[in-house]
Amino acid sequence: MGQQICYLYEYKESVPVRNVGFIRAEQKRDGAVFSISAKGIVEHANEKLEIFGFCMKHGSCETVSLGELPIVHGSVSQMVETEERLDGLDGILIKCEEKVLYAAVWEPVKVNFTGCVRRESQKEEIAEKPSEENDAEAEESFAEESVLEQEIAPEQCACAGGQRDDEECGGKERLQCRKIRRNDLGELARGEWKLANNSFLLHGYYNYHHLLLIEEGDDCILGVPGIYHRRERQAAECFGFFEFREAEGLPVTLSEQERNDYERFGYWCRKVEKGQ
Repeated sequence: MGQQICYLYEYKESVPVRNVGFIRAEQKRDGAVFSISAKGIVEHANEKLEIFGFCMKHGSCETVSLGELPIVHGSVSQMVETEERLDGLDGILIKCEEKVLYAAVWEPVKVNFTGCVRRESQKEEIAEKPSEENDAEAEESFAEESVLEQEIAPEQCACAGGQRDDEECGGKERLQCRKIRRNDLGELARGEWKLANNSFLLHGYYNYHHLLLIEEGDDCILGVPGIYHRRERQAAECFGFFEFREAEGLPVTLSEQERNDYERFGYWCRKVEKGQ
């Protein structure tokens, strides 16, 4: 794992209730660096909160302290360095009280923050590892993550089944849209399957319960539902979704749970390659 960007959520009783920011995690030779940006931590407007790395083991949460975060007027913008390795953690935890905390999770994993067990830092264990091994692991993981950032030259996509809407606009080529589920990403080329664990895609999918597959001429485009906002755009671009298309301009029928009527709602898009 070379670099990871994940949304930071407020959790109540191990259930995410709202997004408050994001965390950028980067593996270094002697540990890791976390850049944390969050707003709206109103209940803890001017105090310091302890930040932990955590991992789930046999259904229990094991934590290790990474330091303290100053909260100023309900916001935090801080860089934290640690000797813990990213591949030894499932995410980051900012604990406020027993039933309210903030967490970012690297990969989809069932979390249970009740009764977390605290352990000592792995400083001595890390010091024993050869630096060459750490460098090789970080380089290999970074190369794998970089696949998500590439925009692949598309082939013609002719997807069948599911809910589809068509539109013919003047001299433009026919535009076809189909709502899909996360497991339908298996229809795409093998190189696209990693998108199923893309943090930005998961954020949109769990908020709006669908993804959108768009056929436009010879292009096959994957759309992640969301709103247009400067911070949302920055996160989308970090994960390879550079284009925003408003839902009003697309031939797609959405239920109340699949849209946002109070914001500029649409889809963050990237071209993808169809499976053979």
